Amino acid sequence: MDREEVLERIRHLNIWKKGDQRAPHKPLLILYALGQLQSRKQIQLPYSDVKLPLKELLMEFGPPRSSYHPEHPFVRLTGDGIWELSEEIDKRSFTDKSLLQMNVTGGFKKEG
Repeated sequence: MDREEVLERIRHLNIWKKGDQRAPHKPLLILYALGQLQSRKQIQLPYSDVKLPLKELLMEFGPPRSSYHPEHPFVRLTGDGIWELSEEIDKRSFTDKSLLQMNVTGGFKKEG
């Protein structure tokens, strides 16, 4: 996937919204992953390493919630064509615990 294709897919991310409120989950994961790629040259990110930093980003930049779920963007970003997981995950029934138990990693797709 070339630079322009990645940018186009990011521009057209499927982002949850209700009224004028939009969920920042996927954009925050993308920014976090880009930071890891830039600073550590880390392409594949274990969910266990992403969970806490992404949760903190959601708490700081997202709307107030009674609970935060970093597992959702980690899995659901795959539907936007720029992210892939090391394991096949059922998007209807995954949990934080299952991602940790399976040692799932995620990262930007190499090819589109």
